[in-house]
This record gives sequence, C-alpha cells and structure tokens, in this order.
Amino acid sequence: MINMKSLKEQTSELNVLYVEDNIKLQEEVSTYLRKIFKMVITSNDGVEGLEKYPTSEFDLVITDINMPKMSGLTMCTKIKEINPNQKILIVSAATDVEDFATSILIGVDGYIIKPIEFNQLKNLLYKITSNINNQKLLNQYHEDLEKKIEQRTKEITQTRLELIRCLGRASDYRDNDTGLHVIRMSYYSRILTKELFPNDNDFINLIYNAAPLHDVGKIGIPDAILLKPGKFNKEEWAIMKNHSVYGSEIIDKDDSLLMKTAKEIAIAHHEKWNGTGYPQGLKEYDIPLSARIIAIADVFDALTTRRPYKNAWTSNEAIEYINAQSGISFDPEIVSAFNNVIDEFIEIKENYKEKIENDMDLIL
Repeated sequence: MINMKSLKEQTSELNVLYVEDNIKLQEEVSTYLRKIFKMVITSNDGVEGLEKYPTSEFDLVITDINMPKMSGLTMCTKIKEINPNQKILIVSAATDVEDFATSILIGVDGYIIKPIEFNQLKNLLYKITSNINNQKLLNQYHEDLEKKIEQRTKEITQTRLELIRCLGRASDYRDNDTGLHVIRMSYYSRILTKELFPNDNDFINLIYNAAPLHDVGKIGIPDAILLKPGKFNKEEWAIMKNHSVYGSEIIDKDDSLLMKTAKEIAIAHHEKWNGTGYPQGLKEYDIPLSARIIAIADVFDALTTRRPYKNAWTSNEAIEYINAQSGISFDPEIVSAFNNVIDEFIEIKENYKEKIENDMDLIL
C-alpha cells in the first residue's frame, strides 16, 4: 500500500490540469490533489481545458470523458497533438468498450472508474508520477550529457585551433623573424572569403582557421635553401617546391573538415589558374577553392614583406601585379573580390607590421 508521504515525494514538484464538469466532484478531487501536487488548475469542460493547457506546463492531465462542449477524449486527442508525451489519466463513469479502445489509441496512462476510490487513485497517481519523474531524470541526464559533450567538443576544437596556430607560427619562424605572416594571412583570407561568400560564416571561419598551415611544409626545407639571400638555382628551386608536398604529408592523417581543408591548401596554394603552377599542374577549377583564395592572400603578403632574398614591394605594386596575373596565376573572380577589399588588406598590413604587438584571434 502506498502511503501519502511516499506519494508526496513523487508529486510535490508536479503540475496538474484537472477537467471535470461535475462541480461537486471537481471540488472534492481538486482538494485532494492540491494536498499533494505543486499546482492544480481546474476546468469545467474540454473546451476550457484545451484553452488552459498551453498556458502552463502540466506534468499530468486528469479528465472526465462525458462533458458538455467537448468530450475528454476529444480534448486529450488535441492535447496529444500538441504534446505527444503528455501523461493523461482518465477518471470517468463511462464503461463503454469503445471509450476504453479510444483511450488506448490516444495513449492515456491510466483509467479509473467513478465513483472514485481514493486508495485506488493514490496507487495510480504514484505509478504515473513515478514514470513522470523517472523520465524527467532521464531527460536531465541526456541534457547534462549533451552539454558536457558540447563543452568538451569546444575544448577539443579550441585546442586544435591553438595547435594549428602554433604549428603555423613555428613554420613561419623558419624564414620570418616575427611569425606575423600567418596572422596577416589568416585575416587576409577571412576578408577575401567574406567578400566572396558574405553569408557563409562556416566557410569563412574554415578558411580563416586553416590558413596558418599553408606553409607548414617549410619545416622540411633545409635552412641553407630556405634562408638563402639570393635566387635559387634549378636544384634548390626543385627542393623548395617540395614544401607544398611536405605540408600535405604532415597534415595527412586527420579526417576533420578543418584539416582536410588545411591539407588541400598546403598542397595546392602554389597552383596557377593557367596550369603552370606546382606541384600537380592543376588548372582553373581543378584547383581547390580554398587554395585559390589563399594564393592571392599569400602572394600579397609575400610581395609586401621584406624577405632574405628581396625588399618589400609597395601595396600598389602588389595590387598591380595581382591584377596583371588575373586569369594567369589567379582566379579572375577572386581577383575581382580582392579589388573590392584592398583597403581592408592595407589596414591589416599596417596593423600587423613586422613586430609582435598582437596575437592571432582564432575563432570557431
């Protein structure tokens, strides 16, 4: 036998909608329910009950069947359309087999015959509310688990981005005293991608976060070649060009979209629109979009930065060169986008000169 203390432990935080057209019975049963439930809202018929239903979150609906304006079964059918998981208890004098069958089809959770025997009601309420609370605990568990997974995923993603940043900076330090090239590259790439795809934030951030690894393959190039102050001879140039392949091999084993994009950038950002680039001689749209975007950002920064083998070009000289190479080295559509954001490129160039004043703000 279920005692009231045990029942209250199950019901004290739950809300009930009680629908009954017999006012005397409604008062009697609602008085009983209010002793054990957190909140009890009453209605005199199905229409009124349906009107009150959306105004509060009810854990349990208790209803008569035969009522004026709208029957309890019709009301319950409509409630189930609103919330298929709603728990429902039928309290009725009707013993019609068809009503029982309809109740089963609706998916009610209990059925008690009038006149109400309160011990029977107590036992039935305990069973139903136990199920309600167990489901709430299960839902809370899944919600907490999803939050933990989401948080852990963010932490892993942020760690990955930090590692990309560090690896990009490490490769950049090989031939750049400050490592600011990858910072400017990331911002240039984001500006250019946003101009091309203003509404695709996922792709904009994907290119932005993959950009630092474009030259990671330089780690595999000997210092004697990488830091040579003059022009490369034929053999040295052949070795230098291998950095794109090395970069692809370094990133090779990660199957995430971010790292796949970084890999295609690493291997293809020196391909040319007319097919004369390296290492594969890809042409036009066979060159990955990500690499075509990075190519312009990389060349602009390389031209406007002093290197061991050359002085820095002016921004205007770099702009003229990139436009002259439209349809030759670069995708004409991306060159057009570049011309629309030149002022932003120059602003980034000024903000991230060859001294460490800022750090890269990688985002998801």
